[in-house]
Amino acid sequence: MLKIEAEIYLNREDEGGMTKEGFSGMMPSFNVENNLIMCRVTLKTKKDVIERGEYHKVSIELPYGEEYRNYISAGYCFTLNTGKKIIAKGTVTSMEAISSEKN
Repeated sequence: MLKIEAEIYLNREDEGGMTKEGFSGMMPSFNVENNLIMCRVTLKTKKDVIERGEYHKVSIELPYGEEYRNYISAGYCFTLNTGKKIIAKGTVTSMEAISSEKN
C-alpha cells in the first residue's frame, strides 16, 4: 500500500464536482496514468467535512498503489474521480510505502 500526503481542491458543483460536500474517509478513485484505482481520502485536520471550492491537506491511502509507485512522487498531479466524473484535482506533497505484512 502507498500512503501519500497531498493538497486537493474539491470541485464545486458548477465546476463539474459533486452536488454535496465531501467527507473525511470518502473513497473516490485515484487517477494514475488514466487508470482509476481505489483510495481513501482523510483530512489532515479534525474536521469531517471537505468543503467544495477550497484547498485541503489530506492523506490518501492507495491499497493497490504499489503497482503505480514508479509514476507517483512528490509534485505528481492527479485527479480524484467518481466513475469518469472528475470531482477533485490534487498534487502529491510526499509519499511512503506501507508494508501489508503488519499483522
